[in-house]
Amino acid sequence: MYLTAIIDWHSKAIFSYKISINSKGRSIDNIVIEKFFRTFKHSNIYINDYVAIQDLKEEVKNYIHKYNFKRFHSSIDYQKPMNVYIEYLKNVG
Repeated sequence: MYLTAIIDWHSKAIFSYKISINSKGRSIDNIVIEKFFRTFKHSNIYINDYVAIQDLKEEVKNYIHKYNFKRFHSSIDYQKPMNVYIEYLKNVG
């Protein structure tokens, strides 16, 4: 199982993600996404025993929603990533 995610460096919002069962992944050194993966693994993967792939996919979806819309991040002045991103879009538009 591999999880790939696209993250915005400024807002820390996760824009897209995909779980791949059959293909091989390639790790790229990127501290922002590595921090996301570390947090996700420690708060979900390592403490749960997923029996079905669908359960894992649902948990990934729920966690990313929580990460983007409910979780406060210290690196962006304790704001929520999607709020930071939406505010940015308002200011550049």
